[in-house]
Amino acid sequence: MIRDPGYETRDVAPRVPLIAGLAVAAFLLLVLALIAAGFALRGGGGGAPSVGGFAELPLTDDRTPYLQGAPGRDLARLRAISEAGLHDYGWVDRDAGIVHLPIERAMDLYARRHGDREADHE
Repeated sequence: MIRDPGYETRDVAPRVPLIAGLAVAAFLLLVLALIAAGFALRGGGGGAPSVGGFAELPLTDDRTPYLQGAPGRDLARLRAISEAGLHDYGWVDRDAGIVHLPIERAMDLYARRHGDREADHE
């Protein structure tokens, strides 16, 4: 009676992974040879690549980055514009009939529409 050892007793034949490895190496060498031949046929690729029309553009003398003259004033202006948007009426999309309204008015409308439902949950 033959006992089952509970694992695979045959090893992989060393010829199979060796042939697979050699096939992959041969494929990579073929690809490298084709790339080298492509460069050789195109003139070697030794020169700088063409940059198109950018080389003909004149350089400007102003090479300094744009900096804010008064960042505090710019921030205050931005916040004022944002704050004004919270307290006035206006069109978001006139064709679709979508408006923006003051936040206090929006909260009142929401409370009127949903106040009864929220009171029921408490």
